[in-house]
Amino acid sequence: MELVVSIIVLFVGLVILLKSSNIFVDSAERVAKMFGISEFVIGLTLVAIGTSLPELVT
Repeated sequence: MELVVSIIVLFVGLVILLKSSNIFVDSAERVAKMFGISEFVIGLTLVAIGTSLPELVT
């Protein structure tokens, strides 16, 4: 029974992570476009933050 609960919690956590990351990227894109930043720079910045964040956290 504990295994089933753990698997359900894992999948719910993954769904929340995917949805929140999608909201973050959409919001960052909207804010950057309001400031007139190109899509290329927006993409590079989001990739740079995404790859550096785990190192900063640890």
